[in-house]
Amino acid sequence: MNIKFDTPNQNQEWKKNYRELQPVKLWGADIEVDDQESFKKLLVNSANKLGKNQFGYFLNRDGKIEYHLSRYPRRKYGAIPNDDQIKEQFDVVLETTGQKGREEKIEISPKFRIVLGLEEGYGTGKFYNIKDIASVFGNKFVLTPAEIFTVKAQDKEFITYQEPAVKIEGNLSDIKEIYLFAEKLKQERFAVDDFSKMTSHIVETKVCTSPDVE
Repeated sequence: MNIKFDTPNQNQEWKKNYRELQPVKLWGADIEVDDQESFKKLLVNSANKLGKNQFGYFLNRDGKIEYHLSRYPRRKYGAIPNDDQIKEQFDVVLETTGQKGREEKIEISPKFRIVLGLEEGYGTGKFYNIKDIASVFGNKFVLTPAEIFTVKAQDKEFITYQEPAVKIEGNLSDIKEIYLFAEKLKQERFAVDDFSKMTSHIVETKVCTSPDVE
């Protein structure tokens, strides 16, 4: 991928090209996964059992699969769960899947985490892979293979959405490069986990066709 960026700076004028939604308190949990396809079916069962959407992504850490359940900060799909509600959701997922899991513990630091889908736009069928991403950024960011997998209510039933993705972690001082990269991939939105504030918020790019509600 032949993509070049301007040198990031402290001037925040560039952020005017993006719509940043109100942040929520960061919360996430990592769940061990024995069989990914079976886990997906059970995750749909847990959504039906609770009547709640499930947001998260699979991570492949050297062949070990985990599912990261998150408090996704997009409000379009209903009220964002509070601490008690998201913990109940976590418990139901563990009970339904029979897997082990733990709430993540993150230290406050000037770092970020972003999970980007790797399809250029939506429904185009043009996908990138983690090697493509590494060819753009080299060793500047920590890249982990991922797969977005969500379960959400639509027309009185729960449907799934999945997309190959990459988890990107780095210093907040370099985050401009990821915003620009997401836009070049024609991503409508992405969530930013800000470890300096322990918050998560949605960022919408100029190609967004379905803005979130405030």
